[in-house]
Amino acid sequence: MEQSAPPEAPAGIPTAAKRVLNVMRRVVKAVARMRVGDPRASLVEPQLGYCLREPEMGLQKGLGYVHGLVAIFEIVK
Repeated sequence: MEQSAPPEAPAGIPTAAKRVLNVMRRVVKAVARMRVGDPRASLVEPQLGYCLREPEMGLQKGLGYVHGLVAIFEIVK
């Protein structure tokens, strides 16, 4: 964000990861023009979280184990 260009995508990375880099590159360019509040905290960091979720969902091989395991406890004294 300090006027340095984001790195180019390395050769051979998955398409989902390339999309994340492209989106974040556009977000950083747009934020560089903003002068209101804290653009990094308000826009860049949340968008990075959303972008990181995309390859996680798109690249993993879901086997159907554990991710649905939930427990709810009620403690009564």
